[in-house]
Formats: sequence, C-alpha cells, structure tokens
Amino acid sequence: METNFLTESDYTKILSFIAQTKKSQNDYQQHVLTLLNEIFGYNHTTFNLINNKLEVFNSRLFNLAESSNKSYYEYYYKTDIFNPKIQANLMISKDVISITDIMPTSQFENTEFYLDFLKKDMLYYELVLPLKADNKLIGAVGIYKEKDENNFSNKDLVILNRLTEFIASDLLAYLDYTNTLKNCQTYNNCFDESSTGIIILDRNFSIISYNRAAEASASKLHIGNSPYSSIQQFIYKVISEYSHEINNPHQVNIKFFYKTFFINIVARIIPSICEGMEYVYLMFITEESGKKYLTDNNPRANYNLTARETEILELVKNGLSNEEIADNLYISSHTVKTHMGNIFQKLQVKNRTAALHRINSPTEKH
Repeated sequence: METNFLTESDYTKILSFIAQTKKSQNDYQQHVLTLLNEIFGYNHTTFNLINNKLEVFNSRLFNLAESSNKSYYEYYYKTDIFNPKIQANLMISKDVISITDIMPTSQFENTEFYLDFLKKDMLYYELVLPLKADNKLIGAVGIYKEKDENNFSNKDLVILNRLTEFIASDLLAYLDYTNTLKNCQTYNNCFDESSTGIIILDRNFSIISYNRAAEASASKLHIGNSPYSSIQQFIYKVISEYSHEINNPHQVNIKFFYKTFFINIVARIIPSICEGMEYVYLMFITEESGKKYLTDNNPRANYNLTARETEILELVKNGLSNEEIADNLYISSHTVKTHMGNIFQKLQVKNRTAALHRINSPTEKH
C-alpha cells in the first residue's frame, strides 16, 4: 500500500500544509509555492493558471528566474511536454504526472524543451500537479529538481498526490473570491460613474448607499446642510407623501417630478444572510434640464395637492385620458379616478375643464 511510504512526520507535514494554505489572504499561488518549500523542501516550483482554451497564464515562480518565465511565454510553451493543450486527457486522469508518464527519460533528454529551456537552469527532473474542478483544468503546479539531486521518490509521489485535491479546491475558492472582488469593483465603478443618481434604501427606508450623481442632485435640492442630510430629508419627504403606494413592495414602481428632477422608485428582492430574502428600494434621479413641472409650484401650494395629485394634474393639462395617465404612471385607472376625485374636491370643481381653468387662475381660489 502507498501509505507504507508515509511516516507520522509526513502526515503532520501534510496536515500543516493543508491548514496553512487556507490562511492565504492575498496571492494564493505564491503562498502555496512558499509552503511547498518551507514544509517539504521543494526548491524550484511554478504555479500556473489554465484558462478555458487550455492556455497557461498568470504564472508564479519560486527560486526560478523571471527571464525563464518570459522566454517560456514567448516560445517554449510550444515545446513543453506538459503543455495542457497536448496532455489534457492525461492531466484530467492523473493527480501527479512525471516525465516518464509521457516518454522515456532518454527521449526527454533530446527534446527542445529540455535542451534549450530546462538545462540552462540546471533543471532535470519534473513533476506536474494538474489542478481540476468539475473535470476541467484550472491550474497546474510544476516541481523541478536539478540533475545532481535525487529523482522524486515514491514518498514524494504519494504526498503530492494527497496535496493536489486540496490545492485545487482552495484554488477554486480563491478564484471565486477574486472574481467576486472584481465584479464588485466593476459594479462600484459603474454605480459611482453613472450619470443617473441612484440611492439604495433598506426596507425601513434608511440609506444603504448612493452615488456621486445622487449627491450632486441633492446639493441642488437645497434641503439639509450636506449632501447626505439633503438626501435623507428628501427621502423622508417622498416616503411621507407616497407611503400609501409603498405599503406593498411587490407593486412599487413610483414615478414623479420634483422641481427639475424626474424620480423613479422601484422595489427589488435581494438575498439576505439573516432573513433569506429581503426588499430594498432603488431610487433613480434624473435631472430634466430646462423643464418646469407643477410640483412645488402655486397649484400645489394653493390647493394642498399631494405630489401624485400634482403629477396627475400636469398630465391632465397635457391632454391625457385616465387610461393614458394610468399607463404613464404604472397605476390602475381606478387609482387615477380616485386621485381625480380628490383633485376636484380640493379645487372645488366638477370636471377637468374647470380644474384647468382654476389652476390657471389661482386668484379664484375660495
């Protein structure tokens, strides 16, 4: 049995290696190569990633010249007997591959890869640890020895065979982590550079985040003594006026005008560690330069109209029917009819024509 090659000290080293690889916070590849040297004494190593096209990239070296790495990528990868494009099936089927798994040593000594690449660095023996996830190559660790050293022993093969699975598993987790960081950075850059103001609120309407465009918009609202307090007070104002439409997050899609800004509020479901799923509210703010809306003008102030009523009255002024207003604001015709009734009551009129006449003649207000 292969386990006969291993002593208690060997198992202690294996367990120490596995435990320490999981402590890597930055460069996982270089961390693995350092541990292979410190714990097992492997002095010349490489750690390469492999992409979906079976191309080697993003190499890390230990005790090997960077010039060798450069020449490898410029040409010698084509002559590498362990090239994953050539040895993909072998690398998928085995956890540790030696030169003799591919060709006799005498044949290897006459290859261009050995004569022109490895030999100049006094390297002769080589093992490769293919790293796999879901039966797909994601990386490879290369371990080299000089010709005057002893060849890899059976104990080396057994130890490395046991390490390969753990290195592959940790590498996959590391790649997922770095991809998540990259995606977050991309999201943050897009979020912050967007010309549309974006405010993210939790289900209690507290601010989670906002971008620079939202901050710039808030500074133009002239409420509060800082962008953050301006945003907070604006949100309070909006929520208080539209609370009846935010009671059911499933249906939240509110659109309205405020001064020279067009505001759209929508609810979204996101995963939550504590509660499984929870709602957040997204507020989008777009400045409509050169346009003036009824919101916060005399009709609203004079007749105590809500923001929604003022918005509907503006659409009435533009000649839209109840059905068209409903489609425009993503609400039902029944809701529009209710708002119209409230508008007529506040303006003390009985129809649309009278309502428009009243707002154009504010001095007639009783």
